[in-house]
Parts: sequence; structure tokens; C-alpha cells
Amino acid sequence: MSPTEMTPTYSEDVRASLEKQAAEASGSEFSRIVDARDTSSEPNPFRDFVEEQVSLVPEPRKLSLDRMIKPLQPMTISGDLVAREPRFHVPPLVEVENKHCHGDPDSCNADATPDGVLNIFQSIVSDGADVWGYAGAGFWYVPEDARTEVVEIRGIISWQYSYELLVATDTAHSGGEFGVKVHSWNSEGEDYREENTHIGLWAYGCSFWDPHHKDEDASGLINVNHQFRLEPGRSYLCDGYIFGYSDANGHPGGQARTEIIARSPWLVSQEWVAQ
Repeated sequence: MSPTEMTPTYSEDVRASLEKQAAEASGSEFSRIVDARDTSSEPNPFRDFVEEQVSLVPEPRKLSLDRMIKPLQPMTISGDLVAREPRFHVPPLVEVENKHCHGDPDSCNADATPDGVLNIFQSIVSDGADVWGYAGAGFWYVPEDARTEVVEIRGIISWQYSYELLVATDTAHSGGEFGVKVHSWNSEGEDYREENTHIGLWAYGCSFWDPHHKDEDASGLINVNHQFRLEPGRSYLCDGYIFGYSDANGHPGGQARTEIIARSPWLVSQEWVAQ
């Protein structure tokens, strides 16, 4: 079976439609994040998250292409696999954008460029408002080897964020994350699926007892990877992304501001093939 037989070839119109589906489906992250936030017993500032769960790249100047293309151990599957040479996917990249604006927010923006510049900006000054946004930049993955069983997508993302919450009588929340996501469809452009590896930046809430909180100009550089099993007959769109949400409740209305600026300038794909 050849690579073209493994992955359907769509017209530009169909491919544009699938990209739109990917953007629309990316909103499902919101429910997961809100559920995690609501069931958390205490706030999860980014600094604590880093100390406990995330290994940041020590310094940007120490990051090299060797670090990005060094083979990693693939997921456990039957049989022996051999890693192929990594492929770099550079601009112009596919833009994946989606947002939800409920209530009357001042701003509700989620933007991506073919150069991999990602931006989310949200501002709420009225009560009962909630918004979220998703911005990603990526590529359509096509296998080079028909024997491919496992694929790894790696990205490097530089990010900067700030947020501020202010409430009078009720609550306000803000949060953000970034990661690598894989969207896929069957040969008919249906049966949409998504999977990802993500890292939380922050998730914070304010109430009457803690009415004001902000964090400004937090920044960093990190690499993130996601592995998936290749299924014959499916098409794959892979992107590096950022996601952010804000909400404010009560009367008079609380205020929430969330801003994430990131750069995901290229992605790397590596295939593991059966011997």
C-alpha cells in the first residue's frame, strides 16, 4: 500500500471544509478545562504547575535542532519499529481558529497566521459573560513510508501571557494552555477525532473573598510532543496551538482579561516503521 493509498487526497474545497470542522471541534477543550477548574480544591498558578509537572527548556540559547530531532521512545505496540529521519514542516502553515463569545465582552479574539504567530485576547466588563478562544498553526500530515505505524509530532512554542481578574460580589475566572493537537477524518471527511498533548499555563478564579488577582508578562519557551497510531484511510491535520478562556459573573459585573501571544514557527514529524 502506497502513502497516497493510506491517506485520502481531498480537493481544496473539501480540505478547507475539514479545517473548519477542526476549528469548530477544538472548542470541546473548554468543557474539559472548566470541569477541571470547578473540581479543583485550590488555585493552580503556573509557577506551581512548572515546579511539579513540567520540565521547561532551561534557556532558549541552549535549545538546538539536535534536541528537537533526537528520537524518543515510541508508545508500546507489538513488533519492532525503526525510526525514520525527522521531517520539518515550515511556513506557510495551515491556520486553525475558533472562538466562543457569550454575553457582551469588550474583546473576544483568536487569531493565527501562516507564519505560526498565535494570539488570544479577551476582555470582559459585563456580568454573566464567558468566552474562550483557540488558535493553531500546522500542516496536513502525509506518511512517506507505507509501513508507518506510529507518528510523533513535535513542536516548539514560545509564549507570553498576562491576565487580570476583578470582582465585586460574585466570581471571575481565567486560564490558558498550549500544546500539539492531531485532528483526523475518514476517507469521506467524516468521523472526526482529535487527540493532543497539552500543558496548562494557569487556571485561576476570584471571588468576594479574593476580589483581585493578576499576573503580567509571564513568558517561556518549551518543546512539546504527541504520538499517535496511524490508521490507513484517515487524513491528519496537526497543529501547535494555544487556548484561553475568561468568564465573569454577578451584579455588578466582574471583570476578566486574558491575553496569550505565542509563536509556533515550525513542527517536526517522525515516523516509526515496521521492519
